[in-house]
Amino acid sequence: MAARWAGLSLRRDARATPTPLRAAAGPSAPRPCPAPSGKSGCVWDGSGSRGYPALHTFTDVTLGLPTAAPVCWLCLGRSYFSSQRLAGVEDSAMAVTVKECLELQLLEVEMLLSMFPKRGEINLDKDAVPSVQRYLKNSDGALPPQLEYCIALDVGEAKVKVELQVHLPHMYPQVAPQLFARSDALHRQQQLQLNTCLTSHISSLDSGDLCICEAVQWVKDNSLPYLENSKISSEHASKEVRVKEFLHRMWIYSHHIYRQELRKKIFDSAKKLNLTGFCLTGKPGVICVEGLQENCEEFWRVIRYPNWKHISCKHVDNIETEGNIDDIRLFHGFEDLQFEAHGDYGLRNDYHMDLGQFLDFLKQHQSGHIFQILFGVEGKLSDK
Repeated sequence: MAARWAGLSLRRDARATPTPLRAAAGPSAPRPCPAPSGKSGCVWDGSGSRGYPALHTFTDVTLGLPTAAPVCWLCLGRSYFSSQRLAGVEDSAMAVTVKECLELQLLEVEMLLSMFPKRGEINLDKDAVPSVQRYLKNSDGALPPQLEYCIALDVGEAKVKVELQVHLPHMYPQVAPQLFARSDALHRQQQLQLNTCLTSHISSLDSGDLCICEAVQWVKDNSLPYLENSKISSEHASKEVRVKEFLHRMWIYSHHIYRQELRKKIFDSAKKLNLTGFCLTGKPGVICVEGLQENCEEFWRVIRYPNWKHISCKHVDNIETEGNIDDIRLFHGFEDLQFEAHGDYGLRNDYHMDLGQFLDFLKQHQSGHIFQILFGVEGKLSDK
């Protein structure tokens, strides 16, 4: 794969003569992007500087994939996949490997980091990129975790914060990414409409194109009307009789919860979404989250992705109030519950939490009835 990025034509046809890209020789008059399939209107000034339109970024490749000149990354990625089709290879049988897709994903991440260099603009786990890089150096082992990150965008003159959450399957850009835009300034309906339109736009793009930069630009260009509608709705609501609010509470059961990275995702998501509740670690695993309904549903979506199979939502409470929902929360933070193991099973991952202590905890929080819903039996308090 690296050889194909080393300034050469990206066709698979071995008989084709490689066409080197011109080396950068300092600033010069704009000219067409050197990538073979550059879009119309994409120019390159020869200096390696970043430029637009269409969020095309011009920079040197710094992820271990050498190149003879600064290139337009989006056009280069498009050129690679287009060349497969031009060579007569059907998409369904295209010999595009996971490794090649991951290389493109790293290129796109590097481009995004150059576009959003300030602290907090991109939230990316520090081990995410190194894990992929290690796999690219030695692809004999297991696949690395799928890349996921969050981009914070300022929209409009008021610089309203809108977050674009990105989840990349291993075969992206050959398969579509999972994108979700959210903002505290958006009501649930406006947020749903915004994401429906975003998904529709991304699905209209050519298959095989890197599209996160396109999604970023689309969100910045199209979020403002939804934000304004939310503001108007809020102003109308404030003039009416006191609006009723709902506290949403979800009781989630899992066969077990052990992995540190999974626990980290649970606690990080709860904090980010302003949810209270708890996570009971061990076997069985139980999670309770309470807060706004859209935040609870977003938490449920995030922790299940991509493949947590042994998990289910056992019960949901939806409580109406004319006051502040914080006044009717059962929990005042998000607790890490770890009770004594019941019995001595010897194996690290084969022990059961003391459910008597758990029942005691539930009763202290006016939730003793949930025990039977979760486990199907009435609980008995543990001996003191």
